[in-house]
Amino acid sequence: MLWLLHQEKRGKWAGRGASKDYCRNAGLRCKHELSPIKVQTPSITVLMAVYNGASWLDESIPSVLKQTYGNFEFIIVNDGSTDQSLEIIRHFAATDSRVVIIDKNNTGLADSLNCGIRVAKGHWIARLDADDLCMPDRLKVFYNRLKSNHSVVLAGSDFVEIDDAGKFLNLQHYPTSHSKLVRNLERYQRFFPHSSAFIRADVARQIGGYNERIVRSQDHDFWFRLSEKGNITCINQPLVKIRRHARQISHEESGMRSIYYDFASTICHYLRKNGQRDPSVEMNVNEWVGFVDWVRHEIEEEVNFVYSRKVWANARDVLHKEEKNLITYIYILRELLLSGCLYELLKERYFGTLLPKRLADKWAETTMNRISND
Repeated sequence: MLWLLHQEKRGKWAGRGASKDYCRNAGLRCKHELSPIKVQTPSITVLMAVYNGASWLDESIPSVLKQTYGNFEFIIVNDGSTDQSLEIIRHFAATDSRVVIIDKNNTGLADSLNCGIRVAKGHWIARLDADDLCMPDRLKVFYNRLKSNHSVVLAGSDFVEIDDAGKFLNLQHYPTSHSKLVRNLERYQRFFPHSSAFIRADVARQIGGYNERIVRSQDHDFWFRLSEKGNITCINQPLVKIRRHARQISHEESGMRSIYYDFASTICHYLRKNGQRDPSVEMNVNEWVGFVDWVRHEIEEEVNFVYSRKVWANARDVLHKEEKNLITYIYILRELLLSGCLYELLKERYFGTLLPKRLADKWAETTMNRISND
Protein backbone atom coordinates (compact mmCIF):
# COMPACT_ATOMS: atom_id res chain seq x y z
CA MET A 1 0.00 0.00 0.00
CA LEU A 2 2.95 2.33 0.61
CA TRP A 3 3.94 2.36 -3.08
CA LEU A 4 0.35 3.30 -3.98
CA LEU A 5 0.33 6.19 -1.52
CA HIS A 6 3.68 7.38 -2.88
CA GLN A 7 2.43 7.20 -6.48
CA GLU A 8 -0.86 8.88 -5.56
CA LYS A 9 0.81 11.78 -3.82
CA ARG A 10 3.25 12.20 -6.71
CA GLY A 11 0.61 11.89 -9.39
CA LYS A 12 -2.11 14.03 -7.84
CA TRP A 13 -0.59 16.53 -5.49
CA ALA A 14 2.60 17.12 -7.47
CA GLY A 15 0.39 17.55 -10.53
CA ARG A 16 -1.74 20.18 -8.84
CA GLY A 17 1.31 22.07 -7.76
CA ALA A 18 2.72 22.00 -11.27
CA SER A 19 -0.50 23.33 -12.79
CA LYS A 20 -0.62 26.14 -10.22
CA ASP A 21 3.02 27.12 -10.37
CA TYR A 22 3.87 26.66 -14.04
CA CYS A 23 0.80 27.64 -16.09
CA ARG A 24 0.70 31.27 -17.20
CA ASN A 25 -1.04 31.32 -20.58
CA ALA A 26 -4.55 32.42 -21.54
CA GLY A 27 -5.59 32.91 -17.92
CA LEU A 28 -4.25 29.49 -16.92
CA ARG A 29 -1.19 29.15 -14.75
CA CYS A 30 1.51 27.40 -16.73
CA LYS A 31 5.04 28.62 -17.44
CA HIS A 32 5.39 28.60 -21.22
CA GLU A 33 8.32 29.19 -23.45
CA LEU A 34 6.47 30.13 -26.63
CA SER A 35 7.70 30.25 -30.18
CA PRO A 36 5.95 32.73 -32.52
CA ILE A 37 2.82 31.14 -33.99
CA LYS A 38 1.96 32.04 -37.57
CA VAL A 39 -1.14 29.84 -37.69
CA GLN A 40 -3.76 31.75 -35.69
CA THR A 41 -6.51 29.12 -35.66
CA PRO A 42 -5.02 25.66 -36.17
CA SER A 43 -7.50 22.88 -36.82
CA ILE A 44 -5.32 20.35 -34.98
CA THR A 45 -3.05 20.42 -31.96
CA VAL A 46 -0.42 17.70 -31.91
CA LEU A 47 0.42 17.03 -28.26
CA MET A 48 3.61 15.37 -27.04
CA ALA A 49 4.89 15.06 -23.46
CA VAL A 50 8.61 14.39 -23.08
CA TYR A 51 10.62 13.10 -20.15
CA ASN A 52 14.21 12.22 -21.07
CA GLY A 53 13.28 11.38 -24.64
CA ALA A 54 16.40 12.77 -26.33
CA SER A 55 17.13 9.42 -27.97
CA TRP A 56 13.96 9.61 -30.05
CA LEU A 57 13.19 13.29 -30.66
CA ASP A 58 15.32 13.70 -33.80
CA GLU A 59 12.95 11.19 -35.44
CA SER A 60 9.61 11.84 -33.77
CA ILE A 61 9.50 15.64 -34.08
CA PRO A 62 10.26 15.70 -37.85
CA SER A 63 7.61 13.02 -38.41
CA VAL A 64 5.08 15.63 -37.23
CA LEU A 65 6.57 18.69 -38.92
CA LYS A 66 6.67 16.90 -42.30
CA GLN A 67 2.93 16.13 -42.33
CA THR A 68 1.12 16.65 -45.63
CA TYR A 69 -1.57 18.56 -43.70
CA GLY A 70 -0.07 21.79 -42.41
CA ASN A 71 -2.72 23.66 -40.39
CA PHE A 72 -1.66 22.51 -36.94
CA GLU A 73 0.26 23.58 -33.85
CA PHE A 74 2.67 21.22 -32.15
CA ILE A 75 2.70 21.54 -28.35
CA ILE A 76 5.66 19.78 -26.75
CA VAL A 77 5.62 19.59 -22.95
CA ASN A 78 9.07 19.07 -21.46
CA ASP A 79 8.33 17.34 -18.17
CA GLY A 80 11.51 18.27 -16.33
CA SER A 81 13.88 16.25 -18.54
CA THR A 82 17.45 15.89 -17.28
CA ASP A 83 18.93 14.88 -20.65
CA GLN A 84 19.21 16.96 -23.85
CA SER A 85 15.48 16.88 -24.64
CA LEU A 86 14.83 20.60 -24.09
CA GLU A 87 17.78 21.63 -26.25
CA ILE A 88 16.57 19.42 -29.08
CA ILE A 89 13.02 20.77 -28.79
CA ARG A 90 14.31 24.35 -28.82
CA HIS A 91 16.29 23.62 -31.97
CA PHE A 92 13.14 22.57 -33.82
CA ALA A 93 11.12 25.47 -32.38
CA ALA A 94 13.71 27.90 -33.74
CA THR A 95 13.15 26.65 -37.29
CA ASP A 96 9.38 25.98 -37.26
CA SER A 97 6.92 28.43 -35.72
CA ARG A 98 4.26 25.74 -35.25
CA VAL A 99 6.24 24.29 -32.33
CA VAL A 100 5.04 25.53 -28.93
CA ILE A 101 7.20 24.65 -25.92
CA ILE A 102 5.90 24.17 -22.39
CA ASP A 103 8.84 23.73 -20.02
CA LYS A 104 8.02 22.70 -16.43
CA ASN A 105 9.17 20.62 -13.49
CA ASN A 106 8.69 16.86 -13.57
CA THR A 107 5.11 16.11 -12.46
CA GLY A 108 4.25 13.05 -14.54
CA LEU A 109 2.49 12.26 -17.80
CA ALA A 110 -1.12 13.05 -16.86
CA ASP A 111 -0.37 16.54 -15.54
CA SER A 112 1.88 17.27 -18.53
CA LEU A 113 -0.82 16.29 -21.02
CA ASN A 114 -3.44 18.26 -19.11
CA CYS A 115 -1.23 21.34 -19.26
CA GLY A 116 -1.15 20.97 -23.05
CA ILE A 117 -4.89 20.27 -23.34
CA ARG A 118 -5.75 23.43 -21.41
CA VAL A 119 -3.93 25.70 -23.87
CA ALA A 120 -4.52 23.74 -27.11
CA LYS A 121 -6.02 25.87 -29.89
CA GLY A 122 -6.96 23.04 -32.23
CA HIS A 123 -10.45 21.60 -32.56
CA TRP A 124 -8.79 18.16 -32.47
CA ILE A 125 -5.85 16.93 -30.39
CA ALA A 126 -3.54 14.35 -31.95
CA ARG A 127 -1.42 12.51 -29.38
CA LEU A 128 2.08 11.25 -29.98
CA ASP A 129 4.61 9.82 -27.54
CA ALA A 130 8.20 10.93 -27.85
CA ASP A 131 9.42 7.50 -28.98
CA ASP A 132 6.76 6.97 -31.67
CA LEU A 133 6.39 8.26 -35.24
CA CYS A 134 3.64 9.66 -37.46
CA MET A 135 3.09 8.47 -41.00
CA PRO A 136 3.24 11.47 -43.42
CA ASP A 137 -0.53 11.53 -44.07
CA ARG A 138 -1.68 10.91 -40.50
CA LEU A 139 -3.21 14.32 -39.81
CA LYS A 140 -4.67 14.67 -43.30
CA VAL A 141 -6.43 11.28 -43.16
CA PHE A 142 -7.83 11.85 -39.68
CA TYR A 143 -9.02 15.39 -40.38
CA ASN A 144 -10.70 14.55 -43.67
CA ARG A 145 -12.48 11.56 -42.11
CA LEU A 146 -13.69 13.34 -38.99
CA LYS A 147 -14.13 17.04 -39.76
CA SER A 148 -17.84 16.63 -40.59
CA ASN A 149 -18.58 13.81 -38.14
CA HIS A 150 -19.68 15.57 -34.98
CA SER A 151 -20.64 12.39 -33.12
CA VAL A 152 -17.05 11.10 -32.87
CA VAL A 153 -15.07 12.25 -29.83
CA LEU A 154 -12.16 9.82 -30.12
CA ALA A 155 -10.54 8.00 -33.03
CA GLY A 156 -7.46 5.85 -33.34
CA SER A 157 -5.78 3.95 -36.13
CA ASP A 158 -3.98 0.75 -36.99
CA PHE A 159 -0.23 0.93 -36.55
CA VAL A 160 3.11 -0.48 -37.58
CA GLU A 161 5.06 -1.94 -34.68
CA ILE A 162 8.81 -1.22 -34.76
CA ASP A 163 11.71 -2.16 -32.51
CA ASP A 164 14.26 -0.02 -30.71
CA ALA A 165 16.17 0.59 -33.95
CA GLY A 166 13.07 1.30 -36.05
CA LYS A 167 12.93 -2.13 -37.68
CA PHE A 168 9.51 -3.47 -38.72
CA LEU A 169 8.01 -5.98 -36.29
CA ASN A 170 4.31 -6.27 -37.04
CA LEU A 171 1.17 -4.63 -38.39
CA GLN A 172 -1.70 -4.27 -35.92
CA HIS A 173 -5.40 -3.91 -36.79
CA TYR A 174 -8.38 -2.99 -34.58
CA PRO A 175 -12.19 -2.96 -34.71
CA THR A 176 -13.83 0.17 -36.06
CA SER A 177 -17.25 0.23 -34.38
CA HIS A 178 -17.98 2.03 -31.11
CA SER A 179 -19.59 -1.01 -29.52
CA LYS A 180 -16.70 -3.38 -30.31
CA LEU A 181 -14.07 -0.91 -29.15
CA VAL A 182 -15.86 -0.26 -25.84
CA ARG A 183 -16.30 -4.01 -25.40
CA ASN A 184 -12.56 -4.50 -25.95
CA LEU A 185 -11.82 -1.87 -23.32
CA GLU A 186 -14.22 -3.46 -20.84
CA ARG A 187 -12.87 -6.97 -21.40
CA TYR A 188 -9.22 -5.94 -21.45
CA GLN A 189 -8.70 -6.81 -25.10
CA ARG A 190 -6.73 -5.10 -27.83
CA PHE A 191 -7.29 -1.36 -28.26
CA PHE A 192 -5.56 1.19 -30.46
CA PRO A 193 -2.44 2.82 -28.94
CA HIS A 194 -2.26 6.16 -27.19
CA SER A 195 -0.02 7.61 -29.90
CA SER A 196 -2.68 7.01 -32.55
CA ALA A 197 -5.40 8.92 -30.67
CA PHE A 198 -7.26 11.82 -32.28
CA ILE A 199 -9.41 13.55 -29.62
CA ARG A 200 -12.10 16.24 -29.66
CA ALA A 201 -10.47 19.04 -27.65
CA ASP A 202 -13.68 20.51 -26.23
CA VAL A 203 -14.84 17.12 -24.92
CA ALA A 204 -11.39 16.42 -23.46
CA ARG A 205 -11.66 19.65 -21.49
CA GLN A 206 -15.29 18.96 -20.58
CA ILE A 207 -14.35 15.72 -18.79
CA GLY A 208 -11.41 17.38 -17.06
CA GLY A 209 -8.62 15.89 -19.14
CA TYR A 210 -6.63 12.93 -17.87
CA ASN A 211 -7.40 11.77 -14.34
CA GLU A 212 -4.19 12.47 -12.42
CA ARG A 213 -5.08 9.83 -9.84
CA ILE A 214 -4.56 7.16 -12.50
CA VAL A 215 -0.77 7.19 -12.27
CA ARG A 216 -0.35 4.32 -14.75
CA SER A 217 -2.28 3.66 -17.99
CA GLN A 218 -3.97 7.06 -17.88
CA ASP A 219 -5.24 6.56 -21.41
CA HIS A 220 -7.42 3.58 -20.39
CA ASP A 221 -9.50 5.73 -18.03
CA PHE A 222 -9.50 8.63 -20.52
CA TRP A 223 -10.90 6.43 -23.32
CA PHE A 224 -13.70 5.17 -21.07
CA ARG A 225 -14.77 8.67 -20.07
CA LEU A 226 -14.63 9.92 -23.67
CA SER A 227 -16.71 6.92 -24.82
CA GLU A 228 -19.37 7.94 -22.30
CA LYS A 229 -19.68 11.34 -24.04
CA GLY A 230 -19.77 10.30 -27.72
CA ASN A 231 -18.72 7.75 -30.30
CA ILE A 232 -15.26 6.28 -30.68
CA THR A 233 -13.88 4.71 -33.84
CA CYS A 234 -10.71 3.44 -35.49
CA ILE A 235 -9.35 4.06 -38.98
CA ASN A 236 -8.20 0.81 -40.56
CA GLN A 237 -5.03 2.30 -41.94
CA PRO A 238 -1.60 2.31 -40.24
CA LEU A 239 -1.04 5.99 -39.50
CA VAL A 240 1.61 5.73 -36.77
CA LYS A 241 4.66 3.67 -35.94
CA ILE A 242 4.77 2.43 -32.35
CA ARG A 243 8.15 1.59 -30.88
CA ARG A 244 8.59 -1.36 -28.51
CA HIS A 245 11.58 -1.20 -26.18
CA ALA A 246 12.62 -2.27 -22.69
CA ARG A 247 12.43 1.21 -21.17
CA GLN A 248 8.66 1.48 -21.53
CA ILE A 249 6.70 1.80 -18.26
CA SER A 250 4.26 -0.95 -19.28
CA HIS A 251 7.10 -3.51 -19.10
CA GLU A 252 7.68 -3.00 -15.37
CA GLU A 253 6.79 -6.00 -13.18
CA SER A 254 5.57 -7.86 -16.29
CA GLY A 255 3.09 -5.03 -16.82
CA MET A 256 1.24 -5.82 -13.58
CA ARG A 257 1.31 -2.28 -12.17
CA SER A 258 -0.37 -1.02 -15.33
CA ILE A 259 -2.94 -3.80 -15.05
CA TYR A 260 -3.88 -2.71 -11.51
CA TYR A 261 -4.75 0.76 -12.79
CA ASP A 262 -6.34 -0.54 -16.00
CA PHE A 263 -8.67 -2.67 -13.90
CA ALA A 264 -9.30 0.13 -11.40
CA SER A 265 -10.39 2.46 -14.23
CA THR A 266 -12.54 -0.29 -15.78
CA ILE A 267 -14.27 -0.93 -12.45
CA CYS A 268 -14.92 2.82 -12.12
CA HIS A 269 -16.43 2.78 -15.63
CA TYR A 270 -18.82 -0.05 -14.70
CA LEU A 271 -19.80 1.77 -11.49
CA ARG A 272 -20.57 4.96 -13.44
CA LYS A 273 -22.65 2.97 -15.93
CA ASN A 274 -24.72 1.64 -13.04
CA GLY A 275 -25.18 5.08 -11.49
CA GLN A 276 -22.90 4.31 -8.57
CA ARG A 277 -20.14 6.28 -6.89
CA ASP A 278 -16.95 6.69 -8.94
CA PRO A 279 -14.01 6.02 -6.60
CA SER A 280 -11.55 7.82 -8.89
CA VAL A 281 -13.45 11.11 -8.51
CA GLU A 282 -15.50 11.00 -5.33
CA MET A 283 -13.06 9.43 -2.88
CA ASN A 284 -10.45 11.34 -0.92
CA VAL A 285 -6.80 10.46 -1.43
CA ASN A 286 -6.59 7.82 1.29
CA GLU A 287 -9.84 6.16 0.20
CA TRP A 288 -8.60 6.03 -3.39
CA VAL A 289 -5.31 4.47 -2.32
CA GLY A 290 -7.30 1.90 -0.37
CA PHE A 291 -9.49 1.19 -3.39
CA VAL A 292 -6.52 0.58 -5.72
CA ASP A 293 -4.91 -1.56 -3.05
CA TRP A 294 -8.13 -3.60 -2.88
CA VAL A 295 -8.08 -4.02 -6.67
CA ARG A 296 -4.47 -5.14 -6.52
CA HIS A 297 -5.26 -7.70 -3.80
CA GLU A 298 -8.27 -9.07 -5.72
CA ILE A 299 -6.23 -9.46 -8.92
CA GLU A 300 -3.43 -11.24 -7.09
CA GLU A 301 -5.99 -13.67 -5.69
CA GLU A 302 -6.70 -14.70 -9.30
CA VAL A 303 -3.59 -16.88 -9.46
CA ASN A 304 -4.22 -18.25 -12.95
CA PHE A 305 -4.76 -14.78 -14.41
CA VAL A 306 -1.58 -13.36 -12.84
CA TYR A 307 0.50 -16.37 -13.86
CA SER A 308 -0.72 -16.28 -17.47
CA ARG A 309 0.02 -12.55 -17.71
CA LYS A 310 3.59 -13.09 -16.49
CA VAL A 311 4.12 -16.02 -18.87
CA TRP A 312 2.88 -13.92 -21.77
CA ALA A 313 5.07 -10.95 -20.73
CA ASN A 314 8.13 -13.21 -20.73
CA ALA A 315 7.21 -14.60 -24.17
CA ARG A 316 6.69 -11.07 -25.48
CA ASP A 317 10.11 -10.00 -24.20
CA VAL A 318 11.74 -12.92 -26.02
CA LEU A 319 9.87 -11.99 -29.18
CA HIS A 320 11.10 -8.41 -28.98
CA LYS A 321 14.72 -9.24 -28.13
CA GLU A 322 15.41 -12.21 -30.41
CA GLU A 323 15.53 -12.39 -34.18
CA LYS A 324 12.11 -13.32 -35.53
CA ASN A 325 12.55 -16.65 -37.22
CA LEU A 326 11.08 -20.14 -37.04
CA ILE A 327 13.37 -21.16 -34.16
CA THR A 328 12.21 -18.19 -32.04
CA TYR A 329 8.53 -18.93 -32.66
CA ILE A 330 8.99 -22.63 -31.87
CA TYR A 331 10.79 -21.72 -28.63
CA ILE A 332 7.98 -19.36 -27.56
CA LEU A 333 5.30 -21.92 -28.41
CA ARG A 334 7.17 -24.55 -26.42
CA GLU A 335 7.41 -22.26 -23.38
CA LEU A 336 3.70 -21.44 -23.57
CA LEU A 337 2.79 -25.12 -23.80
CA LEU A 338 5.04 -26.03 -20.87
CA SER A 339 3.54 -23.24 -18.78
CA GLY A 340 0.13 -24.89 -18.94
CA CYS A 341 -1.66 -21.60 -19.56
CA LEU A 342 -1.85 -21.51 -23.36
CA TYR A 343 -5.59 -22.20 -23.23
CA GLU A 344 -6.16 -19.31 -20.81
CA LEU A 345 -4.15 -16.96 -23.01
CA LEU A 346 -6.04 -17.95 -26.15
CA LYS A 347 -9.38 -17.59 -24.37
CA GLU A 348 -8.44 -14.13 -23.15
CA ARG A 349 -7.13 -13.18 -26.60
CA TYR A 350 -10.42 -14.00 -28.33
CA PHE A 351 -13.01 -13.46 -25.60
CA GLY A 352 -11.36 -11.12 -23.11
CA THR A 353 -11.84 -11.27 -19.36
CA LEU A 354 -14.89 -10.51 -17.24
CA LEU A 355 -12.78 -10.10 -14.10
CA PRO A 356 -13.15 -6.27 -13.96
CA LYS A 357 -16.95 -6.58 -14.17
CA ARG A 358 -16.98 -9.21 -11.42
CA LEU A 359 -14.84 -6.96 -9.25
CA ALA A 360 -17.14 -3.99 -9.94
CA ASP A 361 -20.14 -6.07 -8.84
CA LYS A 362 -18.25 -7.22 -5.75
CA TRP A 363 -17.24 -3.67 -4.83
CA ALA A 364 -20.80 -2.41 -5.31
CA GLU A 365 -22.19 -5.21 -3.15
CA THR A 366 -19.58 -4.59 -0.44
CA THR A 367 -20.36 -0.87 -0.48
CA MET A 368 -24.12 -1.47 -0.23
CA ASN A 369 -23.61 -3.87 2.68
CA ARG A 370 -21.43 -1.34 4.45
CA ILE A 371 -24.11 1.36 4.01
CA SER A 372 -26.82 -1.01 5.24
CA ASN A 373 -24.79 -1.90 8.34
CA ASP A 374 -24.18 1.76 9.11
